[in-house]
Amino acid sequence: MAKKSESFVMRFNVDMLERIDDWRRKKRDLPSRSAAILRLVEVGLAVGQPQRKTSRKAAAKAREMASQEIDRLGNASLPAEERERRKRRLTKGPSEFRDMREDAPKPKG
Repeated sequence: MAKKSESFVMRFNVDMLERIDDWRRKKRDLPSRSAAILRLVEVGLAVGQPQRKTSRKAAAKAREMASQEIDRLGNASLPAEERERRKRRLTKGPSEFRDMREDAPKPKG
């Protein structure tokens, strides 16, 4: 059963239409303007949706895999303490990204 749709009129300034046209020309299938706008709206709405929470088991496995890969690629000539410090920094990620995460608990204080 097809979903019901509605038509409506929307106005864009010329600059916005140029940006939309630039975006759609980069797509392999060259969507129409209306199809391009629909895709952009869908992407925007998807970004705003909360992410599924990762299970503790999956998160632990991902941390372990990342740790092993960092060990494999790391500079073995560095002291163990420095290697661990760098690994911790890589696995935690930059603070500006940690602050953006909505799924992680906020720091106390």
